[in-house]
Amino acid sequence: LQSGQTMTSEIDIRPRRQANLLGRYLRMQYQNRRSEVNDLDLSATEKELLVALHSGAGVADLAGVLDVDPGQVSMHLNELEADSLLETEQEGVSLTSMGRIALEKHLEEINK
Repeated sequence: LQSGQTMTSEIDIRPRRQANLLGRYLRMQYQNRRSEVNDLDLSATEKELLVALHSGAGVADLAGVLDVDPGQVSMHLNELEADSLLETEQEGVSLTSMGRIALEKHLEEINK
């Protein structure tokens, strides 16, 4: 995500063996991250915080969106950052790849 626009990359690997190796490597990396996320015990507030950030809420808006004290928001943000689900950037807070996997898992649970 750069300047608010999504970027998609496409990779074309001609030798089938290299494509298979890349596919296996990417699946293995995804499964490792998914396993790490499964080991986390996220609270309902932390899950909703991930959803709110993904939906475009700014850090200043989170207390109102989640209907919690601003101090609690800071505490949850710090915990999520310590769990490698969020990263703080100059523009604000964003989900890491593990954060996006945690969000995906939460949305799957909701949609069951």
